[in-house]
Amino acid sequence: TVEAALGEAGLPGALLAAYDDEEQDAAVRASHDEAQRRVGQEAGSPVVAVGAGPGFFGPIVTTVPTGPAADRLYEALRLVSEVDGFSELKRAR
Repeated sequence: TVEAALGEAGLPGALLAAYDDEEQDAAVRASHDEAQRRVGQEAGSPVVAVGAGPGFFGPIVTTVPTGPAADRLYEALRLVSEVDGFSELKRAR
C-alpha cells in the first residue's frame, strides 16, 4: 500500500493526504514537460538539467553521494552540460 511504502521510506504518514490531491498535478505536469523538452522525448526518467543547459537522462547512482562527493557529482554534471554536442556517458551497473 502507499501507506506502507511511506513507512518503509521513513516518511511521515501525513503525506498520504497528498496521494489523491490534484492540487499539484499542474505543477508536476509542467515540470515533466519542461524536462522532456530539454532532454528530448526519447529519454526516460530521471532527467537532470543544470541552469539553462540541456537535460540529460540520469544520473543513475547505485549509492547516493553526500557531502563533497555529492558536490563533485553536481560539478561534473554542470561541466558536461556546458559542452556543446555532449549527449551520453554510460557504463554497466
